[in-house]
Amino acid sequence: MEKVYGERWWNTKNRMVKEMSENEARTIHESNGCYCMALLEDSVAKYVIDFSSKHVIVRFYEDGLCLSYDFVKTQEKLFLKAAFYYKRDEGKVTEMMTFNFSESGNLYMSKQNMILNETEERESIVDVTPNWEEIPEFGYYENLIKKER
Repeated sequence: MEKVYGERWWNTKNRMVKEMSENEARTIHESNGCYCMALLEDSVAKYVIDFSSKHVIVRFYEDGLCLSYDFVKTQEKLFLKAAFYYKRDEGKVTEMMTFNFSESGNLYMSKQNMILNETEERESIVDVTPNWEEIPEFGYYENLIKKER
């Protein structure tokens, strides 16, 4: 897979905005700045990771499904605060599921059917041990692109 770095990922155009070199991205990473990295397979984004001083957002793309993880930087680690699943049909979002986690284990879930305009909501207590991740060194993103948590 090919790594591409830049300012941000443009979903509709399937390309990076303001591409930058690996060295430029490394410098920004080391200063805890904002940049984006996309892993491409056959010129199509498979994973996109946005880094900022407070968050790391990971997006997975495959077969009309988009999964997004929102990690918050806390105490030199990352905590998976939210997960979003988007199901698409002909480019339009037809279903969205949201999972919001707290460090204490509270989970708030919602499922929205965009076609029927219906929403289901639930709350629960869960083990959030798998939600913790080390802040990766530059270029080592394997632990961030794990789907199963």
